[in-house]
Amino acid sequence: MRYFIFSLVLSTSMMMGLTGCGKKEAVIRKPNPDQIVALVDTQTLTWKEMDQRAAGYLKYAMEHEHLAFSSNKMAEAEDHFRQRAIKAFIYKTLMTQEAKRLKLTISETDRVQGLKDLEKTLKAKNWTTNDFFNKGPQPAAEMRMEFEDGLLIDKLLRSTIRTKISADEKEINQLLDQCQS
Repeated sequence: MRYFIFSLVLSTSMMMGLTGCGKKEAVIRKPNPDQIVALVDTQTLTWKEMDQRAAGYLKYAMEHEHLAFSSNKMAEAEDHFRQRAIKAFIYKTLMTQEAKRLKLTISETDRVQGLKDLEKTLKAKNWTTNDFFNKGPQPAAEMRMEFEDGLLIDKLLRSTIRTKISADEKEINQLLDQCQS
């Protein structure tokens, strides 16, 4: 499986250009929204898609995690969330492609169990599963697709990695409970 990432630094530097002969101001040019930022096999992430995801992550962090950024650090925060969007895209794409290669599918039982597990996780935030889909960092339809992809990735991890772990389900759940406390 091959993947190629165009450096965010390179993409950002392409946006900026000096205004010429001795002038010290920087002019920021908006990148082409269709410019490819990352490529995993045939799956592409464009600047527009990356920016939308990054904006969603930033908004979520500010509204629901109560993070605050000073105005002189906002560009740095935006770059951080852009890089996060790229990493998430690559991870998700590689993992879902591997799950599909192994012909893994999500059953209705998997979906119901995934929603129950999500519900348990959300209790700490006093959120419902509807809150998760409607208040998440992406629009609700995309959050539902992300949830489905997450179920597929979880199934991949259970079928490949968890089979090699010597802890039983009860021990794993106890460790997870300790981490969430």
